[in-house]
Amino acid sequence: KQLELCRAIGRNHFESLYDVQPAENLRDIWKRIFCRRPFPRFKISLFILSLWSKRALAIIDFIGNPDPYWFYDLGAGIIGRSGERKSPASGRNTCKYKKIQFELISTMKLLIVSTSLPRSPGDSLSPFIWEYCKGLKNLGWDITVLVPHKRGFQENEIWDGIRIKRFRYLPEPFETLGYDTGGIIPNLKKTPWIIVKVAFYIFSMYRDSLRLAVDENFDLVNFHWIFPSAFWLNNIFWKCDTPVILTGHGTDIHLSKKPFWRFFASKAFKQSSAVTVNSEYMNSILTASFPSNKIRTIPMGIDTSKFTPAAAPSKSKTILYVGRLIKQKGINLLLEAFIEVLPRYPKARLMIIGYGPERDTLKNIIRDSGIADSVEIIDSIEHDKLPGIYRQSR
Repeated sequence: KQLELCRAIGRNHFESLYDVQPAENLRDIWKRIFCRRPFPRFKISLFILSLWSKRALAIIDFIGNPDPYWFYDLGAGIIGRSGERKSPASGRNTCKYKKIQFELISTMKLLIVSTSLPRSPGDSLSPFIWEYCKGLKNLGWDITVLVPHKRGFQENEIWDGIRIKRFRYLPEPFETLGYDTGGIIPNLKKTPWIIVKVAFYIFSMYRDSLRLAVDENFDLVNFHWIFPSAFWLNNIFWKCDTPVILTGHGTDIHLSKKPFWRFFASKAFKQSSAVTVNSEYMNSILTASFPSNKIRTIPMGIDTSKFTPAAAPSKSKTILYVGRLIKQKGINLLLEAFIEVLPRYPKARLMIIGYGPERDTLKNIIRDSGIADSVEIIDSIEHDKLPGIYRQSR
């Protein structure tokens, strides 16, 4: 509770009320003491803190008085609630505390770490991540998003007040993982040699996540996709006290059922404050292998001001698919079913919007089946145009 409250308190409160040296403020000293392997515990840490600074340090007195709205200015005396602190040995007054009332700030800092993000606002690549960020921004969160870099992209940008940082993991010409390749895991099966790139990718994501979480005092870190973050999440906890939430989406959740992946996922789940998934089906997969007390179902949500139903149901015979072209999403089954439906409904059309490693396979099936006139594959489309396409589809 003490650490949570420290994270909730604005840095300005410390800077304006206390002149703590040699660190910048109490939070920095608190981290130096507590964010190590757990041999120094609370009372030992208070003693070290009191000896560290010549001036009394601001410590929240939760012992016997869990009131989150008061600071106590403590010196080298023992923890207590009296107006004067007395040394247990001599009984002499060592310092006095000042009661200072303050307000918790409303803006919380959130770091979102993802393997994917739209290439620009309005892009169709992983739009749910961007909508998620905008929704939290509208709720008052201060959002920073960390995603992989790619050739031609800027390392630092600001979109609609949301800071975008892209981590470098290789020389720019070789930074080809993610984005328009259809995902790392599906591409590993087709081109195994990119595992060499993945090693640098994982390390660089870990390095920049830790650096941001520690240096910029985030209140919460949210990792999207259980892998690759599960590989190094344990190290984050040893070096950073910031609470972490893991969010699973699909492919990563199915991977966690396999022994190799389950080993790392299990360690990550134990350290996470919570694990969220986007459907009850995904929840059931995780709870079959992991304790359910931390797993929560929170759908990613949509912008209901954009995605609204048509005034009347569409009478078109267009079947619509929007998503990555990977086997896990069942796109091959959809195409096989459409081939069976087409003789009964000659005017039926199939519109596929997306890209991924199965694209060439799908095109070959369409060509060999002679249904090219009834199937349309579109790589990407502006996200703002999707609501109209949904309304026009059956």
